[in-house]
Amino acid sequence: MNLVKLFIPQAHAAFTQGGDIVGPGSHQNISSATAGTSLETLISTLLGALTAIAGLGFLIYFVIGGINWITAGGDQQKHQKATKQLTDAAIGLIVVVVAYAIAGIVGTVLEVDILNPASLLGL
Repeated sequence: MNLVKLFIPQAHAAFTQGGDIVGPGSHQNISSATAGTSLETLISTLLGALTAIAGLGFLIYFVIGGINWITAGGDQQKHQKATKQLTDAAIGLIVVVVAYAIAGIVGTVLEVDILNPASLLGL
């Protein structure tokens, strides 16, 4: 048996409820892709993008602070500066998580699932 074929996913035609043979992905109803309003979709997309950018910023700032802390040697000023960078990065991450939670609460109050873009698109 060819081991490469074992781990490569393959698409096969299948019977639907109507009994017709269709290709992969043909059963999905894409017509409801604009179910959410454009404002909901915009807010959801922006919130996701900003959260990802903030998470990436935290990671970069935290790594830089860690490198500065490691390379501080015996210099007390460098050590304090690096510790402040690590603390600021952690505080920034906490702010992002709290803001994300508040956005979820506001979305629940307004009955809009802005944290789940797929639900806005009807998927």
